[in-house]
Amino acid sequence: MKIEKMLDSYDYKLFMMEKMGNMLPPLDNWNQTEKKFEEWQIETINHVNTGNSIIVKAPTSSGKSFIAMSAGIFHKKILYVCPAKPVVYQVGAHFIHMGYKVHFLVDNLSYNSYDSKTNIFIGVPSEIEDHLLTIGKNFDYAVFDEIHNLNKSDDGDIYENLIKILNCNFIALSATIQNIEDLQSFFQNVNGEKIHLI
Repeated sequence: MKIEKMLDSYDYKLFMMEKMGNMLPPLDNWNQTEKKFEEWQIETINHVNTGNSIIVKAPTSSGKSFIAMSAGIFHKKILYVCPAKPVVYQVGAHFIHMGYKVHFLVDNLSYNSYDSKTNIFIGVPSEIEDHLLTIGKNFDYAVFDEIHNLNKSDDGDIYENLIKILNCNFIALSATIQNIEDLQSFFQNVNGEKIHLI
């Protein structure tokens, strides 16, 4: 009971993302089990590859962000919207490790230069919105990680602004979204295109 009270007041999820990101599946190097995609992951990758818009609801640590990184493989210029800086650094580092040029949109890094070879723009909603005039809004594909943040009081409106401003198809990810059909209707009203659900 005592340890439970200590953990309730400690942000252990943030600690895991900042200090243990390399140990979280599917990224941990010590896990020697056979690695193969599940059916929903294959379906998602196929939608991303063909440029369809898609909303994915899957449990935490099921590989949503890992699968969403396929957008950087299949599309020339992507915008990756993350809920927090540690996630930006983690996902951005994976893109860099894969050989992509990444422009980070967090704190003072947003002002760093980039060139026409930069194909991954990744950041938190507020920094992306603040620098949209500079980086432009012409992306081939977008990733909205933790899309349930549309309901947050501090930056939910920024997620909504980005969705309405960007003129590209996307993948939206969540482990906790409850009203996924309502979200699908919202996106279809904004984009005027079919939004696939997984």
